[in-house]
Amino acid sequence: MKNLSTFYQSKSWVNLVGTLRIDRVADDGLIYCEHCGKPIVRKYDCIGHHKIPLTESNVNDALVALNPDNVMLVHHLCHNKIHNKLGHVYKQVYLVWGSPLSGKSTYVKGIAEYGDLVVDIDSIWQCISGCDRYVKPDRLKSNVFGVRDTLIDMVRMRRGNWNNAYIIGGYPLIGERERLIASLGAREIFVECGYDECMENCIRLTKSPFYNKPMILMLWQKAWIETFYSFKMSDTTFDRFKKTLLLIARKNTKSETSSGLANSEFIVGNEGADICCASNDDAQSSIVYDAIDMMRQLYDPNDLDEIKSYSWNRQKVGIS
Repeated sequence: MKNLSTFYQSKSWVNLVGTLRIDRVADDGLIYCEHCGKPIVRKYDCIGHHKIPLTESNVNDALVALNPDNVMLVHHLCHNKIHNKLGHVYKQVYLVWGSPLSGKSTYVKGIAEYGDLVVDIDSIWQCISGCDRYVKPDRLKSNVFGVRDTLIDMVRMRRGNWNNAYIIGGYPLIGERERLIASLGAREIFVECGYDECMENCIRLTKSPFYNKPMILMLWQKAWIETFYSFKMSDTTFDRFKKTLLLIARKNTKSETSSGLANSEFIVGNEGADICCASNDDAQSSIVYDAIDMMRQLYDPNDLDEIKSYSWNRQKVGIS
């Protein structure tokens, strides 16, 4: 038996919305909001809305809760407008998560309305420390997380007169994320970020005169990344291509591009992936490795430097 707090995390609802997103793609390849008629550009901005509102008495009635004819695909903002027109009878909680600098806070600012509660860990850091955004003094960590946890407890107890609550954070660990969603009765919004967006938003260059400046991709870099990562296998959705060969003249950012892409794998790639650097010798492969490590320290200066681990084959001479 489901209730309103658990229904939107159920596999039956998630699968239904996924199927509707495929079935309702227009001839031009876009999904159009069934409230305002405008295209829904981002996947995470596509919300399933019940025409007949769900209640505790009908949430287990499949003819209402899981009936495709009773579900509209709408923008998140349109979803909020519909509920405001009908009057809020149930406080909705959203867990907005994704990679660093993927646009989570910007997305919430675009959909949150007056009276909504927003719990943004980066904003809490900024408010408590008085520092610029993303500057996080380590000695304030316990205070910051204490404030965040207090606010989350208020959301869990539905304390206050807010309409919607948005919990914003990275939440990369599946177990932690699922426990939080279950305890809050929240709907999950994963803000996706492509490799090219991640490189431009997060990665910093390591060579003079552009040291510590954002990596603004050139057209050929965007085209290469888009081609390599965009094609998927239709039956498994796995990446179509596993290997890529980049042929370009010397001193044209091959190492910086490869290092930036490797760091993007850390941030938005598959969990548990290994990043390996190989070349003719250790010195050559170390060029890319050192750039990867330097970039990592630039966008995450509080993280500890890990010990390098090299492996190589030694020529065995004179052994029969």
